[in-house]
Amino acid sequence: MVSKGRMGVKPGRLLLAQVDDVSGEIMGFFINRVMDKGARNVHVIPTLTKKNRPGYILLVDVEPSAEDAVGSFMARELGVSGYHVLETQHAYSRVSFVTATIEFRHQGRIFYHECLLKLVGPADRPLHVKVEYEELLGAREAVEREFGLDLVLDDLKKQIERGFAGEPIRIEV
Repeated sequence: MVSKGRMGVKPGRLLLAQVDDVSGEIMGFFINRVMDKGARNVHVIPTLTKKNRPGYILLVDVEPSAEDAVGSFMARELGVSGYHVLETQHAYSRVSFVTATIEFRHQGRIFYHECLLKLVGPADRPLHVKVEYEELLGAREAVEREFGLDLVLDDLKKQIERGFAGEPIRIEV
């Protein structure tokens, strides 16, 4: 069944690998670089392995054409000697992006900042609105520059996402 706002289903592939004896710094490097090798997404789950050793389970979402490059990178950087290939069906929703104007107000002063928002579902009635991390940092830095305020990032995120229905988004800081 296709839910409202969902575009469809396409074939997917997850690589599942078990990793041990790798530091958090090396795993962080892997996460940052595996996307450059063709991974669409990566999840790292901490585990406890045999002999009470810390380890990880990797779930790497790849296009079939990127599997060799990602698999080689896992072997070279993490010492992975093999992995499981899980053929999946990826159900997805429509995703679009819109530039929204945010009106910031503080003690009678006003300034405007543009921010790119991600919309999940139909653009005219999104199921979810998300401000991406880089955009959120840009908005926070603009408020700090303009008003000298050090806003809590999570609070700003919630205000921007909740305020999307109005144009511009108005936020009193």
